[in-house]
Amino acid sequence: MPIEHTYRDGRTEAEPMLREAGVRPSAVLEFLDQQAPQFVHVYDAASGSSELVYRGSDPAWNGLSLAEAIATLKDTRPHYFYAEADEMAVLAEAAFGERPSLTARGKLRNELGSQAAYLEMAERWGSDGVSLTPGKRPGSVVAKKDSDDKPIAETRNNPWHESFKGDRIAAQTSIIRMSSKMAISMAKSAGVTLGGHPSLATGDTVHV
Repeated sequence: MPIEHTYRDGRTEAEPMLREAGVRPSAVLEFLDQQAPQFVHVYDAASGSSELVYRGSDPAWNGLSLAEAIATLKDTRPHYFYAEADEMAVLAEAAFGERPSLTARGKLRNELGSQAAYLEMAERWGSDGVSLTPGKRPGSVVAKKDSDDKPIAETRNNPWHESFKGDRIAAQTSIIRMSSKMAISMAKSAGVTLGGHPSLATGDTVHV
């Protein structure tokens, strides 16, 4: 009777190993596309052991297991890793700094590996990640001042906040017509519902 064993796939097993090794996201994709398919699942029926072994064209990896090959990457493919600790900061500066460019943003997006990570970094620079309005380096004096002033400005311009000056109803109506989602968010930040009543505890249903 044949012995059952689970087939092992190079792409599936390589991805978490590469990320744990600190390989940059764009290089992970390159490895999965070009190198991973060259690892063949070798099964030894006598011992019941199995391994992903390199059977590609690179003589330096000939006969190496997937884990052994990944362990050599810093020597065989140093471009898979960031050359310097601040390389990402330099790229972020080019993407969101005083002279932001779409080219730098595209490269940054690829290096970060996901749209969510890209937008998170954009937010830290005070950018929406779409317009080419210059941002401010996180932690800089200008960024800190903007951060300190932001709550004051938001309070002053939020018609649901108790400190708002002006025609509260007209301002609220205008915002609701423009974007109900924005209106709900502004009311929530002021601790009230759209109707101006104190917000209920988390988990309660709010009717507006």
